[in-house]
Parts: sequence; C-alpha cells; structure tokens
Amino acid sequence: MASYAPQPASAETHGAAATSVAVPSISELGISPKVNLEEELHFKFWNPVHYFRALNQHRMRLGLPNPGQFDMLNKEIKMTMATNFMVEGGQADLAKILSPNFQTMHTFKLGLPGQPSLFEFAGVYADEDTLMHAKMDTEFNLQGRANYALSKQLQLKGQAQLMASSDSQSMVQLESEYTGSDYTANLKAINASPVDSTGIFIASYLQSITHKLGVGAEFVYQRPMPK
Repeated sequence: MASYAPQPASAETHGAAATSVAVPSISELGISPKVNLEEELHFKFWNPVHYFRALNQHRMRLGLPNPGQFDMLNKEIKMTMATNFMVEGGQADLAKILSPNFQTMHTFKLGLPGQPSLFEFAGVYADEDTLMHAKMDTEFNLQGRANYALSKQLQLKGQAQLMASSDSQSMVQLESEYTGSDYTANLKAINASPVDSTGIFIASYLQSITHKLGVGAEFVYQRPMPK
C-alpha cells in the first residue's frame, strides 16, 4: 500500500501569504485621533504660542462646562435675604403685555407718614438679540439698561441712572462680556470719562477647572479725580 506524506510549504509560499494581507490605515477605518501627532512632534519649546495651543487642546479634551457669569456668584445668597421682599408702606404693580416683545408696567408706591408717594412707569422690549428696559418716576429719575448680543459668545451691555436731585449721583456703566465654552471674561467701565481719564474700570475672569469647580479673579482700577 502506498503511503502519502504532506510536504512542508516552502519559505516562498509563506512570504506570499503574508504579503497578501492588507492592513487598513486609521483614516480608512474612519477613526480620527484626538491628538494631532504632527503638532505634538513639531512642538517648539521656545515659542509661547505652542504652549497656548497645547493648553487649549487639553481643555477641549476635558469638555468642561461654562461656569456662568462672575456677577451671579452671590446673587442666590442675596435673594435669600428678607430685605429684598420688604416694602415700607404699600406697593401695587400693574403690567400690560402689548406684544410678544413689548410690555409696560405701572408701579404705585405709598410711603409711610412723612415719606412721599411715588409712581413709576416702565417699559420692556426683548427679542432674541436685544433687551431694553427703562423706568421713570414722578421725580423724573430715569433708570435704564440695554443688552445686545453681537454673537452667541459676545454681548454688549449698558446701564444708566440719571437722578434729578443733586443729592443722588448719576451713573453710566458700559460692559462687554465674552462667554467661552469653559470660561467667561468681562470688562466694565463705570462713569468713565475719556477727557480726564477718570472712572472705575473692572475686569473679571471665571474659568472651570473641573465639572464642579471653577476659579476666577476680579481686578478693579479706580480713579475718581483727575490729576
């Protein structure tokens, strides 16, 4: 009886089988790496721009939320105080909605004996990009504010308080605020005069460190009187 023994494959056969297997690349698989290897390999230690780009890439990987506005940090604490809901005398508010974007309000304030009674008229206009609110009382004191959104991140704000009596001080405040993905930057100028360079200037910055922790700083420069 004839026997059959299988012959071992040659090295050339193994080599041909190995080269016939094609390994797909990362781009062909549709996987985009989170880190740009070209920028990482060509990082220049002497250029400060590269440090800023590396820090920005690290922030994007974390996906931190926006911390909110710097002025809103203590608003919830102030709203818990009972003095915000106390009125000496009597007060009645009457509001009328004239359109989806415009409404008016009448406020009647009855003071205690020896204090004058007041009447205030207010108007509010609001849409997707603009907010305007103003009110005037019977003593011709005018207060108003306006907000305008140049984009989803940048807003311009303004407030004014014009007092008729000499005992009270009038005030004009201009403000710009930029809201980033995980930070908020704000600049304010209060009673700023370009003639004698007087006024109060405030700069604030609030940054998210983690999803539950944020840190910020505020700088104030005040020059009430000219040199």
